[in-house]
Amino acid sequence: MSEMRQVMGKIFTQWSVPRQIRADNGRPFGDPQLEGLPPLALWLIGLGIDVIWNRPRTPQQNAKVERGQRTLSNWIEFSKITTTDQLQKEVYDKAKFYFEQFRDRRQANTTYLERHPGLKHSGRAFDLVTFDEQRVADFVARGKWIRVVSKNGQVTIAGNRFNAGMKRSGQKVWLAFCAKEKVWIITTSSGEEIKRSSDQLWRDWIANIRGGTLDHAKG
Repeated sequence: MSEMRQVMGKIFTQWSVPRQIRADNGRPFGDPQLEGLPPLALWLIGLGIDVIWNRPRTPQQNAKVERGQRTLSNWIEFSKITTTDQLQKEVYDKAKFYFEQFRDRRQANTTYLERHPGLKHSGRAFDLVTFDEQRVADFVARGKWIRVVSKNGQVTIAGNRFNAGMKRSGQKVWLAFCAKEKVWIITTSSGEEIKRSSDQLWRDWIANIRGGTLDHAKG
C-alpha cells in the first residue's frame, strides 16, 4: 500500500487531485474480504476524492477504461522489454501519446485531452493540508458490520481487534463507528452496548492511513 500511495502522490503532484476515482472491488482499492474499509480507498477519501466502486463482477461498468487499457497493451512491444524500469517507461510514454497526441477518427479526429481538457488539471493541488480526517471518519460511520465472536472472545474490523468477552463466543455482534467521538462501538443485536474502543485506536489507525501522504512529503 505504501508504494501505491507514493506512486499516486507523484501522479497527483503532476496532474492534480481528481474529484472522483472509479475502482473495482479487488485490491488495493477494493476489499474482497467485504470489510468495506480498504486503507488505500480511505486515503483517497481523506484527500477529498470520491471513490466510486463498480458492482462486484461487473467490469463492464468501467468499459471505457478497460478498452483503453487494451489499446495501450496492443501498442507496447513486450518482446523488447527486459526490465521493469523499461516497462514503466514504455507504459508512461504510450499513455502520454494516447492522451495527448492520438487522434480518434470516431471522435471527430480529436485527442482524448482535447475532449476532456479538465484532465490536465483539476485545479486541486496535492499537499499535506488537503487530507481531511473527518471526511474519513464520516465515511466509516456510514457502515455497520456483523461479526461472529471467536472462540477466544474477539472480533476484528479493518485490522483492529476487540475483546467482546468469552461468554459471547460464537454469537453475532454489531460493530459501528462514531464519527463524533472517533470510537468503535460493539453492540448486541438488540442494541445493548458491549464495548467501545478508545479514541487512541482511531489516532493510530488514521496515522497509518495518512502515512502515504507523509512519506511522499519526505520523498
